[in-house]
Amino acid sequence: MAEYPLRAAAISFDGTSVRVVGFHAASDEKACVWTDGVLADLPVPVSATKSKAYSIQAVGGHVYIAGYHTNGSLKTSCIWVDGTRTDLSAGTDGSAAAVFNSSGTNYSVGFLKDADSIPSASLWTGASQEFLPAVSGKLSGASGVTVFDGSSYVSGFYGNASDVAVPCYWVDGTKKDLPTNAGLAGFTTAIAVR
Repeated sequence: MAEYPLRAAAISFDGTSVRVVGFHAASDEKACVWTDGVLADLPVPVSATKSKAYSIQAVGGHVYIAGYHTNGSLKTSCIWVDGTRTDLSAGTDGSAAAVFNSSGTNYSVGFLKDADSIPSASLWTGASQEFLPAVSGKLSGASGVTVFDGSSYVSGFYGNASDVAVPCYWVDGTKKDLPTNAGLAGFTTAIAVR
């Protein structure tokens, strides 16, 4: 029996079905969703050589998935809504790490390379992208998103002046650092607000 790499990255339960997203591969990784254990690949362009899915939200009868696809040279951030793909970063390297739908608007986060080709934490509200504040010229990324009482909350990290990763979150674009032991590097992976 051949062994293939696979990864389950996130899970969602809507009261009826259990859905898990990630990727599987026989040769190149393919973004996929398992619905009650049944595997389905997520659609990507014919030119895609690899794709991955990182997060899922199933709510209101719809399924929202975040990830990326690549043609081998350019990584394109994207979301899938009920299996239909929308590219968020066509023409610029990026990846979506999480998606959250609130009142019919999709909020997606991840990274997008800035004008200096540095991966930078990004928030997409619908199709509109904005870079989240961080240290100019340093790597940053966003990992999770939620919306509560009309405000967006995004988890992530940024590199400080000493190139140490600082865990943080942004509320409506305002960055708030999280402490680490003795100033060591840290990362956040998800966020929830109640």
